[in-house]
Amino acid sequence: MMANMATKLTAIFMVFVLALSGCIYPTADTGDEIPEGFVKVPGTADCQKLTGNNEECYYKAALWENNPESCGKAGPLKDRCFRELALMEFDSELCKLAGTQEGQCMYEFAMLEIDETLCEKAKDQKALCYHQLALLTLNPELCKKTDTQFQKNLCTEEVEFEIYLKEKKLLEKQELDEELEKLLGESETTE
Repeated sequence: MMANMATKLTAIFMVFVLALSGCIYPTADTGDEIPEGFVKVPGTADCQKLTGNNEECYYKAALWENNPESCGKAGPLKDRCFRELALMEFDSELCKLAGTQEGQCMYEFAMLEIDETLCEKAKDQKALCYHQLALLTLNPELCKKTDTQFQKNLCTEEVEFEIYLKEKKLLEKQELDEELEKLLGESETTE
């Protein structure tokens, strides 16, 4: 449930940033005049009209129209396109089409969903995935799934240190609360 909320907030944030930055103006097929400072986002139909190198056009159109078919026409941007589209659509199945970026894509989903089962699919990012997830969840058991003994030791030490800091902060808060309670109790008795 927490992962869904984080994913939704991420998507809303991305749309908000794009809209405020003036990078997008949704008029790809409307023919409306574009206000000054805005850029027309190309649609797939616009890309088909271009001659020559139109891969970037297909890349942008795929993301704007949520169209995996256009990602397939994005040439050298295809892997990046599928990864970004997968994240925008919250569809980890699209990561399988991300070619060289499939591991990165699955790693990002594992972090978003806080799901260790996705780390197994993170290919070249697997060790990093388990390490970061161990830190996020404060679970040193996940460190055992990293590649080398050095990574396991480093991960375990970092998680244990984070746990120590968290416990220390809780203890300090508890002490402050007790002090405050004493002060409030003393002020009530003097009144």
